[in-house]
Amino acid sequence: MKQPKIRLTLNHTETNLLLLSLNQLRNLWLKKDSDTFLVDELFLKIVKKAGRRLPL
Repeated sequence: MKQPKIRLTLNHTETNLLLLSLNQLRNLWLKKDSDTFLVDELFLKIVKKAGRRLPL
């Protein structure tokens, strides 16, 4: 059975907070020598969806 997709509508501040949190999680996983593939994929999806709205 396929699970329904969860869609979020985030403003600029919420998007930045989410990206910062994912980056911290990624860094933590790197210190533990864990695979960061899932965090990387989610991070890239968020950046691509935010597009030009996100000044980094």
